[in-house]
Amino acid sequence: MGELIQSLGIPTTPSGEVSIVQFVMDTPSEERALLQARLTGIQYQLALNYMASLVFARNLAVIIKLLYAQPHNLTAWLCVIPALLGMVHGMVSSFSFAVGSANCRTMVWFVTCALTVSTMSNSFIVLQKAYLALCRQWWILSIGTPLILLQLGFAYLTIWYSPITLEANSGCVVHYPDFIPWYWFGLIIPINAFFSGIFSYVTYKQYIIYKSDAWRLLARKGIEIMCLVILCNLICGTCIFLRIGGHSTIFFFVVDW
Repeated sequence: MGELIQSLGIPTTPSGEVSIVQFVMDTPSEERALLQARLTGIQYQLALNYMASLVFARNLAVIIKLLYAQPHNLTAWLCVIPALLGMVHGMVSSFSFAVGSANCRTMVWFVTCALTVSTMSNSFIVLQKAYLALCRQWWILSIGTPLILLQLGFAYLTIWYSPITLEANSGCVVHYPDFIPWYWFGLIIPINAFFSGIFSYVTYKQYIIYKSDAWRLLARKGIEIMCLVILCNLICGTCIFLRIGGHSTIFFFVVDW
């Protein structure tokens, strides 16, 4: 499999292709410090994945209740995708650390694809809110949909240009080039900021006109949520740009998930 991937021009590394279990088992018995370092990196990532899975599980439980109450709510269905993929991400990560045939490359590729689909779902939620706030004007869909589809390029670039290694003290490490955070930042944050701004402006304007409690609540809650979305994008984007956390910087993509 590794040779086929290399023939396609996708960068691979020996440690990224070796199974995680084999990586630990191949440690010389006299190298106790090395064994401890390898176990530490794997256990650290497993703990992070486990905590993320708990958050996704909680979100999924809330969304299921919402779907039960509003089965025709498109936003709720779009929210299911990130939460469900997050749960699957945790299961796949645990599976990769426990099964002998799993390696870092397959795990990272799956997480990258799941992250991309989840990010697109989140962007479609913001787009839908702006679309409804503008009374279903088609121009916003014609602009927003192609921009969101371009987010698929994140998965392509990450897979094609980011070698993956398995290292002591760090576990699976993605060596992404500097242009990938710029691509992610340039496509996700401006889109979310633009459509969030439209939704917030329209709802606040309607509240000013009608002075109703419903519009006041929608404007306040909507603005709060949209601001939190943008703030999370900015914080995670800054951490990714500055590579805060060293080899663990890649987890800020999961945080923004």
